[in-house]
Amino acid sequence: ADPGCWNGIGDCAPDLFDLDLIITEIADPSDGHEYRFVELFSPDKKNYIIPDDLLLVRYEDSNDDPSTFPFVNLKGYKTDEYGFIVLCVNSGSYGNKCKYPLGQVTIADNPGNVDVAIVKGTVPSTTNEIVDIYGVPGEPTFSYQSFVNGRVNRKRDTPNPTFDFSNWDIMPGGNPADMVPSSGADPGCWNGIGDCSA
Repeated sequence: ADPGCWNGIGDCAPDLFDLDLIITEIADPSDGHEYRFVELFSPDKKNYIIPDDLLLVRYEDSNDDPSTFPFVNLKGYKTDEYGFIVLCVNSGSYGNKCKYPLGQVTIADNPGNVDVAIVKGTVPSTTNEIVDIYGVPGEPTFSYQSFVNGRVNRKRDTPNPTFDFSNWDIMPGGNPADMVPSSGADPGCWNGIGDCSA
């Protein structure tokens, strides 16, 4: 329904933030920083260009506020045919599974101990509304939630504006024996959805 809009006349802008977008995987594989990536997923928007100001930001150290660098405004980014947006350091690391190679020292280049969130806004700010998050702003990254030399993979698709530890498989999570190489990460594939070929 589009009250106030008829045949293109009136307020016909799409409902602001009418998009379910969640973080599904963040990787810092053990075989090199060039394999790092952040995977986002929309369960209901495929081949969809994001029309609104949504930011992917970091909350570093014990800061309550998002860092002003690095971040990315997702406006204009497009989900793939499955609903994924994969932001990576190096596209060559995963073939055509990475549509947005951002390079080093970007939001994709996570060392495995930095909180990541999708927020509403045009720039990182204390007033950003959190849509979905991995981590807890204002707290250090504890070993049990660290994915240095590994990855975190979401379990369920419910957005979490407050961190839900139980909704994540975390490796190594403080256990160095559970390191994950890039071959154990799967950008563009989540819970059997997407391009899950090796």
